Amino acid sequence: MGKNQAKKVFNDSDETWTSVQAAEAVLSPENIFMGCLNGQIRPCRELHQVTGERYGFSLEDAGALFIVWLGKGYESQKERVRAFLESVGNSGEFSVCVLPADAWHLLTAVVYRTGESCGVKESFDQEFEIFRREIMPALKRNVREELVCIWGEAEHMEEFPGVFEKLCGIREWNLIFESGELIRSRDVQELKTVPLKYPAELESQVRQSVLLSNREDVKKCYYRLYDLFRREPRTPGEIKECLLRFNMAALSAYKTQHEVQSELNVYYSMQKIADAISWRGIRSAMEEFFQALDFDTYEEEGDGSLSPLIRKAVQLVRKYYDQGITLEEMAGRLFVSEEYLSAQFKKETGAGFAETVRSMRIDRIKGLLANTRLKLNQIAELTGYADPKYMSRVFKDEVGMLPTEFRKTVH
Repeated sequence: MGKNQAKKVFNDSDETWTSVQAAEAVLSPENIFMGCLNGQIRPCRELHQVTGERYGFSLEDAGALFIVWLGKGYESQKERVRAFLESVGNSGEFSVCVLPADAWHLLTAVVYRTGESCGVKESFDQEFEIFRREIMPALKRNVREELVCIWGEAEHMEEFPGVFEKLCGIREWNLIFESGELIRSRDVQELKTVPLKYPAELESQVRQSVLLSNREDVKKCYYRLYDLFRREPRTPGEIKECLLRFNMAALSAYKTQHEVQSELNVYYSMQKIADAISWRGIRSAMEEFFQALDFDTYEEEGDGSLSPLIRKAVQLVRKYYDQGITLEEMAGRLFVSEEYLSAQFKKETGAGFAETVRSMRIDRIKGLLANTRLKLNQIAELTGYADPKYMSRVFKDEVGMLPTEFRKTVH
């Protein structure tokens, strides 16, 4: 069989491997596992014998799937993550075959045993603990983008298609687990959730804040909503349904006084919320929602004494300080150099750009510590800090105590 014929046998979903000759033509661990996951391989005794002799395993053996979803950072991160996971498989305790899925923005690492241990039917609890305790922390240190990791096992690797489908279906449960936690399907099944009661009173408050065009009060309503979501385990579906309903209430109030510039952008932001599998994704979608409504950035007393450039800069800082906006981004928005903007900002406001952003963040952190039960990593997400430990250091430098100590003083 020629190479083109072999390629056709592997790629055509209507074809299956029905002979050892076809298997010999395209046989490699990657092709075996990819064909298995795609449902393009029909395992048979001859195939098991060939793979067992050549690689020390067969699809009759037990195995596990470690799925890494990288979201928007997939293209920039996938090769580095792939190389790291492949190096893990060289440790000798188990083997790893990494398969990219560009359409899904994820990598699937097949974890399997070879040699004498491959036929052992015991669970992969030991391998799971290695991934949870060693591999996950390493990934979190090196991947700055979204990161969702899921684990599933199969008594026979030929069952991988069903396992993969099930794991992809539970990705949104990342909203319930701690950030960066390795999620197992059985952990999701055992999780006891609490029904979410829709916050009608909070909806009334957000409507009133929208009518008054008070963006800060609108944000406070949403922070209280996030706090409600995270106080107790809720189903991802309930969380997103509640948030969408809340947005529709805000949108309805907005339309009584303003014309929405882009209904399409509102629709896209709503769809992104419905599809979100991470809080970062929800946060990004919410910013698009607010931008579509185009709330006027509020002014404060004294803004009238500023030049038009710095007045706009100050208003943008108030709008985006909790998203980690930088001087470079601000200068780009205002079409001036960083050096000029920095000098003028300090000259007219009396404080540097970074100092102003930091002060606003600290005030927001204080408010969240005092008025919510959000955890530090959740507060960090809401105030533009990628690392909660760094946020705590900054907070202590500014306030003189750690966030946990501050929370005790206000409760």
